[in-house]
Amino acid sequence: MYPDSVTYYDEVEIGTFDESDFLDIGGSDIESYWRPYFDEDYPMYDGQGNLDTYKVMFIDLSLGTLKYNSSLNYNGSIKVDYDINGFIEDDYALFDIYTWCNQSKQGQGVSWTNKVIGTNSSSWTIGF
Repeated sequence: MYPDSVTYYDEVEIGTFDESDFLDIGGSDIESYWRPYFDEDYPMYDGQGNLDTYKVMFIDLSLGTLKYNSSLNYNGSIKVDYDINGFIEDDYALFDIYTWCNQSKQGQGVSWTNKVIGTNSSSWTIGF
């Protein structure tokens, strides 16, 4: 389902994020070995060890992806450029996607996340 009109933005500045933007409870960082998913204990990435834990940050880009369409920029997908600073050796940054669905046959809500286990998984890890 497509909206009535589509607006393309060549560049959108989302912001700068730092240590204070990680999830916390009462000032203590939350570390997790799983990520929100309909199955419990779903790993952060394929091949993750059972004892590996990570700090978590959710960033809402307030951008939308449309069904593949070769007439649209990036075929209707979002291109994200980023810079990461301040990591030390053996640190990792993990990226996964959660999708708020505005217009679909299933209705509105957080309906999808990317597959991180096995063939066609789409998360990625950056090591420092």
